[in-house]
Amino acid sequence: MPSLFKNTSVKVTYRTKNNLGKLLKPHNVPEPNKYEKKNGVYQLECRTCNKVYTGQTGRPFRVRYGEHDDDFKYSNNKSTFAQHVNEGHSFGPMNVIMNIVHYEKKGKNA
Repeated sequence: MPSLFKNTSVKVTYRTKNNLGKLLKPHNVPEPNKYEKKNGVYQLECRTCNKVYTGQTGRPFRVRYGEHDDDFKYSNNKSTFAQHVNEGHSFGPMNVIMNIVHYEKKGKNA
């Protein structure tokens, strides 16, 4: 990145290793309990049209999925994914439609 600004007066003072490209790469995720206590970036895939919703949560994935599910069941339009599914598409079980993209460490020692 610094070479991009080599011929300018712009100086780079901050760089992050946590960019969107790295977050969206699939990672090897251990299967047992992968939804229970973890948080991070996830994707929900519509089973009808295969469109993908990408989200990030600080809560366990299981809890966030439940919020999308409740929004779908009660049509309260808080979740963009639930709005899409309520337009005549099909919602599915967590282990079918939810893909974990990246785990985050949350808290004091993160």
